[in-house]
Amino acid sequence: MNDFDKETPTYYIVKFNNGEEIICELKETNKNTVKLINPMIIQSFGETNETRQVKEQVAFHRWLQPYTSETEFDIDKKNIITIVKCSDMMITCYENFIYKKDDVNITNKEVSIESSKENKHRQEYVTVETDKDVH
Repeated sequence: MNDFDKETPTYYIVKFNNGEEIICELKETNKNTVKLINPMIIQSFGETNETRQVKEQVAFHRWLQPYTSETEFDIDKKNIITIVKCSDMMITCYENFIYKKDDVNITNKEVSIESSKENKHRQEYVTVETDKDVH
């Protein structure tokens, strides 16, 4: 059975042929296409603090916005390199971005959300500590 059609949402990372990576919910529409629901572009980068520890930051940006207000997109599978299920940490970050109310983290998992309200185009950053070097 295909996980795409389950009642409970399952979130996926989709990597496109052009290198773009998104996180979204998926539904299979036919053998050639999939439907992306609430897709967000994933941008990750490392930041070193004063003690030379590397923290990985992940930014989500709404895909194809401000060009459209659509939240569902049919994509030809030939444009996709791979689809993988999200880790629990990424699910928490994604749900916080999608369903967030004000600046409160709505889950019990330990994820810090930093918001920059001064920017005209608001970006959300999630900081995750890692012991791996980021190159």
